Amino acid sequence: MDTPGQLATALREEILALKYAPDEPLREIALAERFAASRRSVREALARLASEGIVSREINRGARVRRLDTADVVDLYRVRRLLEIEGASACASASEEALEEVQAAFDRLAQTARADQDSLSHAVADTAFHASVIALAASPRLDQISDQILVEMTYAIRLLHRDEVEGAISAAQVVRDHARILESVRARAPEAAVVAVEEHIFENSARLLRLVEPVPQESRSVVSARTGVRAV
Repeated sequence: MDTPGQLATALREEILALKYAPDEPLREIALAERFAASRRSVREALARLASEGIVSREINRGARVRRLDTADVVDLYRVRRLLEIEGASACASASEEALEEVQAAFDRLAQTARADQDSLSHAVADTAFHASVIALAASPRLDQISDQILVEMTYAIRLLHRDEVEGAISAAQVVRDHARILESVRARAPEAAVVAVEEHIFENSARLLRLVEPVPQESRSVVSARTGVRAV
């Protein structure tokens, strides 16, 4: 395996499967030996993953698995909130085909949640469901922005799913939380859909904030007030 694309795909899947801990070093020499690749290919693959938001690269420290901090979570969910509210608001005028895509994405989400709640396939299906809601806005540019945060969002959702399993939050509850969004969208009820989206984002961003490195409460409150992401 000696192309940056192949290496990036393999490493991306391992990081999103949580086979590495946050901040764990990704050493070029070790990866080159393991994948029988050149160090240049490894370096290019790591640069690609850094641009996707799941690898950090620092001078004199090399590459590491990204550790999300409070600012990362707040900003990531601010962008997601803006995108998904646009999609939810458009459900009344969305095409029937787009609504069917939301239903199909929900069905995949439910299936993967029940099969293995703590899995990459579940996180991918979860992210795809929210992307299908964003797609209701029928805006190629919004879809493009959604794609740009797709990998980082999948990583954040993987952390949440692992926490759900450890906290004994059932797959049935996870499915019900998403069903509220689906039902409002399918009913072409934009106000209800926006409320369902906002409540889901508030709850999950707050949970993710509790998982990342703690910061003084007053600092978190200031950041949250600017972004609309509610923190606890």
